Amino acid sequence: MILALVLLAAAAIGPEPFAPELSAKAVLFRGVLAADGTLYFFQKTAPAADADYRVFTSRRGRDGAWSPALRLDLGGDHSDLYPFPSADGRLLVFASYRPAPEGAPRNGHIWYATRVGDGWSAPRYAAPVNAPGHYHSALTLDARNTLRFRRTTPDWKSSTPMMARWTGDGWSEPERDPEAARWQGPRNGRYDWGTMPSPDGRWALVFTSEIDAATNRRLPAKTYIAHREGAGWSEPRLLPESINGLEPNFWTFTPDGQALLFTAAYSSFYRIAIADLLRL
Repeated sequence: MILALVLLAAAAIGPEPFAPELSAKAVLFRGVLAADGTLYFFQKTAPAADADYRVFTSRRGRDGAWSPALRLDLGGDHSDLYPFPSADGRLLVFASYRPAPEGAPRNGHIWYATRVGDGWSAPRYAAPVNAPGHYHSALTLDARNTLRFRRTTPDWKSSTPMMARWTGDGWSEPERDPEAARWQGPRNGRYDWGTMPSPDGRWALVFTSEIDAATNRRLPAKTYIAHREGAGWSEPRLLPESINGLEPNFWTFTPDGQALLFTAAYSSFYRIAIADLLRL
């Protein structure tokens, strides 16, 4: 009897659907849960079009159901993506293809808005964190509004994780983020795309592609996990098919830092507690 209960508990560990009412309604990208319970995400509004995205929100009602996706008004009809609200809800950063100042080539540059009542101010171009013409993605803010993001060259040949510190009215000059770049590049017949460290720095998700020996091509990336061991790190361990089989992408932490969200196959959101992730 005890063994059966243990096996049943083990079988129950795994990712759970999150905001299922939004699933399969559009091509879904990264979801971020704000401290006030609002889910921010972006999706393609015209699947056949290139770089045509909009930011949406959803909230859970008293009945437990999530509301239909509501497009967030960020001023004008522009392609916007990677929204991330600050911990206090007063600041929102996002990437956008809207025209940048000084005639910079239109690409995914970083913008931000501040809270005004129930809405947001007119977006401001986030100089000096932008490298004109480069693509900026994977935006996050920590409790001190430190901005972390990935900067990709206009030719898409290289990508660098960056960080910049909040000055009270913008951000400092960015620098390379050493924690996010801990695993990046070729290693033991694999290619590591980068790292997502946990808020407490005790563990990290690593996104890795096997390299096909016959063609030297990088296979689709899978998610691994590593943890600190003294001054170093463990070898990243492949997560099971209960996660990798869902084609996970766009991982983010919940506000309490105790769980993760990810997007499965660009069609649905999932949640898993960190404690469960470490037990898999």
